[in-house]
Amino acid sequence: MRFIASGSILTQRHSWDLPIAQYKGLLVYVSGTNNTSQTLALSDMNNIRVNRNGKDIVNVDFDRAQQLSDLLDGLTVNSSSSGSSFEFAFKIPFYVGKSGEFPNVLDISKDDTAMFHLDFGNLSTPVSAGTYEIYGIESSGVEVYEPMIISDQISLSASGTERRPAPAGNIHSVYTFPSTAANYSKLTIEKDNRIVEDANYSALQAYTNIVTQKESSAIEVTQTVLAQSDRLDELFSENVYITPLANSSGSLTVDVVLIGTGFNTKKRSESNAVRDQRIAENVNVKRLKNRSAELDALQTV
Repeated sequence: MRFIASGSILTQRHSWDLPIAQYKGLLVYVSGTNNTSQTLALSDMNNIRVNRNGKDIVNVDFDRAQQLSDLLDGLTVNSSSSGSSFEFAFKIPFYVGKSGEFPNVLDISKDDTAMFHLDFGNLSTPVSAGTYEIYGIESSGVEVYEPMIISDQISLSASGTERRPAPAGNIHSVYTFPSTAANYSKLTIEKDNRIVEDANYSALQAYTNIVTQKESSAIEVTQTVLAQSDRLDELFSENVYITPLANSSGSLTVDVVLIGTGFNTKKRSESNAVRDQRIAENVNVKRLKNRSAELDALQTV
């Protein structure tokens, strides 16, 4: 990891340039001290945005980002004690699915204008002092697609439903976060006029915890993967519709996070050239060190 930026979370908004590099993801680390009888939660914070060339490729709340990181990558740091210390850490990935399913990097070149924005909201009540740190997780590779993590919110009345179009196409996976007090009863998802999910909440939530290999405790999240065969063409879609059905116990708000892709042949070509240049530089280092045996071994791999 490479350190990028830090600052105080008591300053509500921060914006930083994303340095030129190829990134597999970002690590967000937040720590500090709560005020007396106060307990900071990630839900007290607002959102994280990553913007490249005027387009948001990440726009997600802090708590949803942490829950996704916990679900997809493993145990995250998430602790806060009343009147004492707090510590949070989670990853923002720039690939879809698991790391090896659809390999990708976010390629930031000198021709890009790339920034990340943090909006902590007003935390003066719960927080005595606190800082954030941002780290880049760098990896040499090709930007096969432009990653996308975006949020939506669906509000329903008791027994209500809404067929909501996704705000973008090329969706890899859909995550829903209903309140634990009023889980919706059923979820239907359509991709290009074909039903790809039609399940009761309880069954879908149980299946999500199984396939994501949650081992300590279940979490109130559902996952629907639209690209099941790890083929790049499966990421293509013209339209996706998400339809939750509320139960009869009252109104319900369902937060939705969609992870998807965009495709840019120019960026793919540029990042491929960057990768090839790095390979050539590494080989040249060995050549200058007269490591001919190692180079011969490389050619036979």
